[in-house]
Order: sequence, then C-alpha cells, then structure tokens
Amino acid sequence: QTDRQTDRQTDRQTDRQTWHNVGIIMSRTYPFDNWASVFMIDTISEFGLGGAYPGNGFAVAPLYISDNNTGIVFERGGRAEKNPQFISDSMIPNGLSFSNTASINYIAPLFILNDKHGRRANFDQAKLEELFSDVEQPGESSPQVWPEDIIDYIYASLHSPSYREKYKEFLKTDFPKVPRPESWAEFWRRVELGRQLRQIHLMKSPTIDNYDTTYPVAGDDMVEKLSYADGKVHINDTQYFGNVPELAWNFYIGGYQPAQKWLKDRKGRTLTSADLDHYQRIICILYETDRIMREIG
Repeated sequence: QTDRQTDRQTDRQTDRQTWHNVGIIMSRTYPFDNWASVFMIDTISEFGLGGAYPGNGFAVAPLYISDNNTGIVFERGGRAEKNPQFISDSMIPNGLSFSNTASINYIAPLFILNDKHGRRANFDQAKLEELFSDVEQPGESSPQVWPEDIIDYIYASLHSPSYREKYKEFLKTDFPKVPRPESWAEFWRRVELGRQLRQIHLMKSPTIDNYDTTYPVAGDDMVEKLSYADGKVHINDTQYFGNVPELAWNFYIGGYQPAQKWLKDRKGRTLTSADLDHYQRIICILYETDRIMREIG
C-alpha cells in the first residue's frame, strides 16, 4: 500500500511538472443520444470544434490558472446536436465550439491563484464533502486524494454511458451534475479510467502511437473524394487508411465526427507524413475512448 501511494504521489508531481495546462470542456445541454459529452484538450486550434449550430457556447474549466493548469470547459444553455464537455489547458475564446456570436465559454479551473498561499484547489469544500457524504470513511492507510484525482473522477463520470442514459432528460436542460461515488474502490477505479481518458484526449498517452490502422498505397496523398466502406477510408481513387473501425469513423465529439471532419477540412490539400500519423492517432483515440467509456459503465 505504501509503495502504491508513493508511486501515485510521484505520478502527480510529474503531472504538475509536465502539464502546461489541460481542462474539461462541457456544455449545459445533452439533447441527443450516442455521443461523447466531455473531452479533454490542451490546445485550442480552431473554431467550430464542438458543433455547427447557432446559439451554443462552451466553457472551459482549467486545472490551473497559471502556467500549469487544467480545467473543465462548459456552456450554459445550447441546442447543439452533440454537446460536449472538454478538458483544456488553455484559456479559450468565445466561439471555441461554435463560430457565432452567441457562443459563451465558461472557465472553471481546478486551481486558482492565491496571493498569500500561491495557488489552491478550486473546490467548494462543502460540495466536495457532500460528494463523499455517502461513501464509507477511508482508513488510515487510504491513499491521499489529490486535486488531479478529483478532475479525473469527474471526467470519467461524465463519460459514463449509464449516467448519460439515466439522466439524459435532465442533461438536455441543465449543467451536468457529478454523481457521488458508491465506494472508495469505485472512486479510484474511475480516477484511473479518467486519467487514461485525459491522457488519450490530450494526445499524451503512448497508447495512441500503437495504432492498428494502415496506409498501404503510395501516391500523391491528395485529399480529393472521401468515402468509407469495409474498414477503409478512401481519400482519393487509390489511397486509403485501412483497418478503421466503423465506430471510430462515426464517433461524435461535440457536433462533429472527428474522423470525418478532419479529412473534410483538408480536402484539396496534400497530407504530409505528420498528417498521416496524426490521423491514425485520431482513429486510435476515438476507438480507445469508446473502449474506456464501456469500461466505465
């Protein structure tokens, strides 16, 4: 038990040394089924990330309001087909998820600055105690709960298919509420799965480099005409990505299907070697997200 606690403390210290900032992005409403409602990002690369529907905005909850922070991004109210939450390590502009003036992004950081004490975890202590009020008291040998553990628990819980199904009507109209853990064992199980999701979504997990997809045919690598059939994503008449699972091709995050949108945005362009690797990592991320979500239950 002591060795495991030491390993976890080392992991969290390493996290703080290496993270620039990450956060969870979320929206208030969940009007449709079968989509990823929350995801984690560490950079803001383009508008239109979340969905192409007017009247929607998202908010970020970074972990740190400093050079190293992570948080949740969420939106208050919206009508997007596939509303997400994100994890982010950057302060984001309005319009992150929708390129319209009605988008409002809220930031809820995990850590905030404190003039006297450096920085502190951005939790309402009463709400945190309420979250654990129905959980048996931990023993003296129980692991210490770090702020990063809380955000990983939240991230996993908001990706739970059973949670989404049970509360889908409520989630269509209001902010997501974090469910209480049934036990400390369940809390730590979700912490680990949330940690895996966070690292995968920030493209910092070595898992995403072990992709099974292929790109077997040489050519000019020009994205011309997209189609999907029998596990192949064709980008032109001769070239394709192979071994692409259908669930990854159709997977929603926000208002888009990333495996499709990423290529559509590059139509008429020649893919570089880095692009080819990046796309195959995207497929791996989507497949692993589905796998972990099923494991969360």
